Amino acid sequence: MVILEEEVELPNEGEERLTGQGLEDMSENGGDEEPHDEEVVITGMDDLLNYDMKSLSTEAAMKFQFSNREVGFEFYNLYAMVKGFAARKNKILRNKKGEVVQQSFVYFREGFRKVVARGSRKRKKQAEQRCGCLANFRVHVHIATSRWYVTKFDDDHNHELLSERHVGRLALHRRLREGDVMQLNGMRNAGIGVTGVYNLIASQSGGFDRVPFTKMHLHNQIGKQRRQLKSDVENAILYLKDLRKKDLAMFWRHHANEDGKLELLFWADGISQKNYEVFGDVVAFDATYGKNKYQYPFVIFSGLNNHNQTTVFSCAIIANESEETYVWLLERFLEEMRGKFPTFVITDGHLSMKNAITTVFPSAHHRLCAWHLLQNATRNIKIPGFTQQFKRCMLVDYEVGEFKHKWESVVSKFGLEDNEWVMEHYENRKMWAVAHIRGCFFAGFRTTSRCESLHSEIKKFIHSRYNLSDFLKHFHRCLNFMRFREEEAELSSVVGKAPLETPFKLLEKSAASVYTPSIFEKFRGVIVKAFLVYVSGRRSTSTFKIFTVSKFQTPSKEWHVSFYPPTPMLKCSCQRMESIGLPCEHIIAVMVILGMHEIPPSLVLHRWTKRARDVIECYAADVSGNWGSVNMARHAVLLNGCREMCKLAGDSVEDFTSTRHLITTHTERLKEKKKDNTVHDNIDENNQSVPLRNPDRAKRAYGGASTSGTKGNRRRKTTCSVCKTPGHNKASCRLKTRIHDMAQELYGGDTQSFSEA
Repeated sequence: MVILEEEVELPNEGEERLTGQGLEDMSENGGDEEPHDEEVVITGMDDLLNYDMKSLSTEAAMKFQFSNREVGFEFYNLYAMVKGFAARKNKILRNKKGEVVQQSFVYFREGFRKVVARGSRKRKKQAEQRCGCLANFRVHVHIATSRWYVTKFDDDHNHELLSERHVGRLALHRRLREGDVMQLNGMRNAGIGVTGVYNLIASQSGGFDRVPFTKMHLHNQIGKQRRQLKSDVENAILYLKDLRKKDLAMFWRHHANEDGKLELLFWADGISQKNYEVFGDVVAFDATYGKNKYQYPFVIFSGLNNHNQTTVFSCAIIANESEETYVWLLERFLEEMRGKFPTFVITDGHLSMKNAITTVFPSAHHRLCAWHLLQNATRNIKIPGFTQQFKRCMLVDYEVGEFKHKWESVVSKFGLEDNEWVMEHYENRKMWAVAHIRGCFFAGFRTTSRCESLHSEIKKFIHSRYNLSDFLKHFHRCLNFMRFREEEAELSSVVGKAPLETPFKLLEKSAASVYTPSIFEKFRGVIVKAFLVYVSGRRSTSTFKIFTVSKFQTPSKEWHVSFYPPTPMLKCSCQRMESIGLPCEHIIAVMVILGMHEIPPSLVLHRWTKRARDVIECYAADVSGNWGSVNMARHAVLLNGCREMCKLAGDSVEDFTSTRHLITTHTERLKEKKKDNTVHDNIDENNQSVPLRNPDRAKRAYGGASTSGTKGNRRRKTTCSVCKTPGHNKASCRLKTRIHDMAQELYGGDTQSFSEA
């Protein structure tokens, strides 16, 4: 006894679901036919490609036996493509055990469309495709061999078959193959969108008409892959865990609210931590927006490397910019960086940032971005000319007393003695005025413009509607590209010699051998400026000499350079060396007078030298994750390299000792990480038992005319084209529905007769 039933599964996208038509007899013999004596076993597509489907006869096809019914369908679909039509799965037959023993395949236009009352239907009817073609193909399983043999093959059609040009465009013949899916995933991992993927495949295939699938197939495949994965947040955490398999120093922390929705995510990989060990004296702290579909702010901690390039120390995605959020971020930053505080921090002046830095980094010197200050001055003090005067007070290198006099003069000139904004910023003058910041090392930072340029670089890799997991993947692509440029800069500092362009060839040569090419270019600019100054006087004391340096154009302006002969050490009153780490033109002029042809060790800041990154080598040698296996031979080589580095850079014995201590400490740290691999298996800090959930997706801000303002700017209301009433369109018009109801009553659904009447 067998049971007939309809099958609802479809072989691919675009097939039509079977409707409730009457069941037909599956075979004249009730499905009990025996397989033909001369059998041809087909196990897959490779066997099918050996046959010429155009010349294949029905008698030859009846001898085929398939390893399973899916192979049988592949045969009939391939046969249909060659002949000029498309096939779909139809009905199946089951035995008492519920096992499928018979399968029918039919022409995709088989049967007729059911007549359904229109009622309140709003969607327009599609074109009729069913034509009642009876062509079909049926296979039955052989119990003994478990093979599927052909029991019926009817190839008679009641319609014209399609040409080769059109048959390939049928939906049932256009689907993604395994290779297409791999190519799609590879291109998406490279940041190429669906439209770009489709256009590229069309170009490779020789035209859009030769692509065996549509763009919708790509979108459906991406959606299918996403549905097979976990939640977005869990996928993001899983991605960070996968990174840790290659990088044992990978660190992340996350925090969720009571409902399990992610609010905070902080991460930093091993290379970022190593860069902070060397270049973490100055940290720029900035937040940008619109980098993910949740519209969560993206926070970056960045700095400068020895090639004057922006380097990323750590990143975070946060739900809000409250003071508690920034305190949490800075505490996680210190946790991963083993409690090493930055010396100087520059931000855009956000109040929550400022309070958090005061709380977590109390010893750090906080500087405000000059560009943001000028914008605030323009918005708060709407007096023409004030912003320009404020800019001079902020950026000109006045003495402290001179700055105070200039500030009082500007305030009095514009009548701002009682202005709250002016008084507040004068109280915070040590955070923005060069006169009060002189001597503090900010590595040349005056604004967060480097952060802005970093944001523009990130935009090339990240789309604003990326989910969290895609955001992390593509951001690390951006990070890898930045590090690739660092390696290129490192190579250029090793290969080739910079040309000497000034008359002080020996001094230039000495600087070129120590500094990286980008820093050397800055130093050469200082040498050029040295031609504009001269030594106007000198005097000696028991321990040092003081040289007075003036400028040719403004001889009244003087600087004082102190020279300590035994060291030799030079210091200038402008404190440019202490501020940017490069000797000023005043010191260069004194060096020329003293006949010095090499830069003294006291004027070489280690972070700008070619060997600055050598310290990183001790824990960057094993990228594969062998962090705990730093052998003693390599350790000794690195210490010798540091010793030579200190000689070149002019560092003292104390500097070498501190460098050696840094290497030893970090080696022990990596050994501890090797012993305990679970140290960074992060969990939600507050809700360990609550599963992580995705944040609420931000609503897209669609464009369009404004609905507020003057009458001319208001959005025009929609007017129905049937009843001419505003507020709805013809698809939802009730009058149109009543008209169709009248047509049904008067003409029995013959709307054509109604229109003629």
